[in-house]
Amino acid sequence: MIRTHISKALVTMRGSAWLTAMTVGIVAISFFLLGGFFLVSQNLQHVIHGWAGSVRMDVFLKDEATPADAERIGQSLREETGIQNVMFKGKDDAKKTFLLLFPARADLLEGLDGNPFPASLEVEFTRQHVNPTMLADLADRYAEEPMVEDVVYGRELFDKLSGLLTVTQAASWIVGGLLGLVVIVLVSNTFRLSLYSRRDEVEILLLVGATHGFIRGPFLVEGILEGLLGVTLSIPMLFGVFFIARESVEQALSTILPPGGLIFVDLPTLAGMASLGAFLGMIGSWFAVNSFLGKVGA
Repeated sequence: MIRTHISKALVTMRGSAWLTAMTVGIVAISFFLLGGFFLVSQNLQHVIHGWAGSVRMDVFLKDEATPADAERIGQSLREETGIQNVMFKGKDDAKKTFLLLFPARADLLEGLDGNPFPASLEVEFTRQHVNPTMLADLADRYAEEPMVEDVVYGRELFDKLSGLLTVTQAASWIVGGLLGLVVIVLVSNTFRLSLYSRRDEVEILLLVGATHGFIRGPFLVEGILEGLLGVTLSIPMLFGVFFIARESVEQALSTILPPGGLIFVDLPTLAGMASLGAFLGMIGSWFAVNSFLGKVGA
């Protein structure tokens, strides 16, 4: 039975090539747009996770903090999940680092009483545990420590990237839902045209006792195949745009991109797009066939 449905679907698709091409093209364009949102979303996640894995947090101590205070806070940090190393940097070490990095600005320190640089604890993280939420929570908790002056790790950029990721993911769901409805409606309308061109054939099948399932089968298979073909066509389209734009985008974002640069949509997402395309094609054809059978009195 399945082979029969597939054979009939292929014959119909060849017989109405322009309708098939139009449906496949609509699905391809829709999933090209949806894939673009997935591409942006996954690369934002890649940037956030990659940068989070290499981020360093500086816990600056107050001038009145004693070595015992520094040791106590450092030990507390070492016991936190996801922290790989905690290193104490004294005021003199901080001054030497400044002079090493900015030798031309040494004149800024002339005339100052004492050493203006605070002692600090430099915190390094394990890549598999660190994430923006964990960093924000850790920074907030240790900023309340009486002997801590400030905690710095680049929160503003993390918050902006995380907010952009949230917006992009929400937009992907919204756009995906809208495009899904568009695909169902357009596929359904396309199948209605095909059904009306074969009205006599369907009515004869009904007269000789063909079941609804026998009539629906080839059309459902056709919807699935056209959905799969549309998604299959959208993938090289998406990769072509990715390949063309990759170098220029990587140059523009070189300061925040992790090693390896931009990434293409992963295989699970592509498989999900293919499944969704097949499902939407089937749903569109289902609505069209049910509506048509109702009109012919089935």
